[in-house]
Amino acid sequence: MGKYKALDYVLLIGSLIFILVTVFMAIYYVPLVGTDVSIVAQKPDEYTELELRVKGVVDDISGASEFDLVDIGNSEFELNVEHNENLPSGLSENDVVIVTGVLVDTDALIFESTDIEIADDDTSAGWVAPYAQKIFYLHTPAAWASYLAFGIVFVGSIIYLKNGSNKWDTIALSSAEIGVMFCTLAIVTGPLWAKPEWGVYWRWEDTKLLTTFVMWMIYLGYITLRLGAGGRSVARIAAVFGIIGFMAVPLSFISSRVWQSLHPNPVGQSGGLSSEAGMTLMVGVIAMSFLYFYLLKKRVELEETKHKVEELKDDMEGEIE
Repeated sequence: MGKYKALDYVLLIGSLIFILVTVFMAIYYVPLVGTDVSIVAQKPDEYTELELRVKGVVDDISGASEFDLVDIGNSEFELNVEHNENLPSGLSENDVVIVTGVLVDTDALIFESTDIEIADDDTSAGWVAPYAQKIFYLHTPAAWASYLAFGIVFVGSIIYLKNGSNKWDTIALSSAEIGVMFCTLAIVTGPLWAKPEWGVYWRWEDTKLLTTFVMWMIYLGYITLRLGAGGRSVARIAAVFGIIGFMAVPLSFISSRVWQSLHPNPVGQSGGLSSEAGMTLMVGVIAMSFLYFYLLKKRVELEETKHKVEELKDDMEGEIE
């Protein structure tokens, strides 16, 4: 019994430590990245001489200031805005700046800047895209934990149908509940990042958002099914549901890789994460994995205790009769 209690402490304390390390690294270790483009003029058909206001983060004050330029021709570009006579005084690395200029050649991506200004204090200190992106290191590990949880539902359901073990039925149910919790966290944190990046909280045309929402609804349905009348027949139906419903997990995972998506490049692809961001993300995934296994262990113990109480109650009623 003692070793299981020690495991509780390892999982709980480990998850808390890794979460704190993730937050620290996201704030202080990972450099700020550029934001998207705010178009202040209507695109002409051939959209040369397109006026833009580009909000970004200064990466290098000795050479050029780097920004992300997106949504021009449905492609992603990196835009270098060279220093010129319009460079404001007091500009420093990691400042949030706004560059106003004209895109005069879309093929060569020639952008002639006419003015560079440091963003107002209320803008740079607010929930703008360079800072909102930091929530990525909570959002993505939470999504990973939901995939892990739903994978355990899949495995537990198969084993339950094979040998009828109540233990694996309990594991599947408990994991589904925890998976929905992590999936909800991912769905809630996503819009907090999307609003500064896209200008809206949600876009139904984004395949990643749509498939993840469908996955969330499927496992909410699984839990709702289990809330009804109990019994082995319901458990077996739910197990089949958990196996078939798992198809939504790989669809959600590969959606941004296979279909066009507004989501950032997947990890490992060109233009993806920097080494600092990748390391921070990995720590976050470890943190959420520890937290998942801790919650799963405690939830299974709670469900087993509930079954024991019900058995004792049935035994006592039988003796009274």
